[in-house]
Amino acid sequence: MNDFEERMRHGKKFYEQGMQIVSSFLGTHLKFHIVEADEYADQYEATDFKTVIHQEGRFGFRVRGPGYWEKYFDFTMRYRTRSGSAETEFKKLKNDVVPFYFYCWESASDPSQIGPWMFLDLKKVREAGLFEKCILRDPPGCEPWMQLSGIQLVHAGAILESSFDPEGELIRRQAKTRSHHEQVVLYK
Repeated sequence: MNDFEERMRHGKKFYEQGMQIVSSFLGTHLKFHIVEADEYADQYEATDFKTVIHQEGRFGFRVRGPGYWEKYFDFTMRYRTRSGSAETEFKKLKNDVVPFYFYCWESASDPSQIGPWMFLDLKKVREAGLFEKCILRDPPGCEPWMQLSGIQLVHAGAILESSFDPEGELIRRQAKTRSHHEQVVLYK
């Protein structure tokens, strides 16, 4: 099994959970209106009303492995494949392929479940110029990735929905970092 097949296999085991989560709020982010159905639809299709969607509701989906949420509040995208032949997430997202992105982490207590998650408005990411401000991470032996911090996403207003309070999470993590630095200073 190659890297692509392994990533797809891993992500697909979370698709149903992800779709249930996104379905619960997607209507608040897609512009649509309800119209009365025509006579034919009423008589032959058991349809009284129709929804008219004003924009396509496509979105990307990514599950990050267990343990990352506890360490990082960020959004990462693959920058280059090992072979260099496939177009990566970063290039596709930067070039406006999808307007939204569902980004989640596996639950630390139950890796078969989605843990924390966020639904991102990539238009806001682009408007804030965040794709140009990504940090490239290229450790030996790994495919390089681009990283956006939670702070950048919160300040851009790019987190439309989440299973956590984004601003509260920033405060909690900053306090934890400050506390850690204070402990280091005390023990020096």
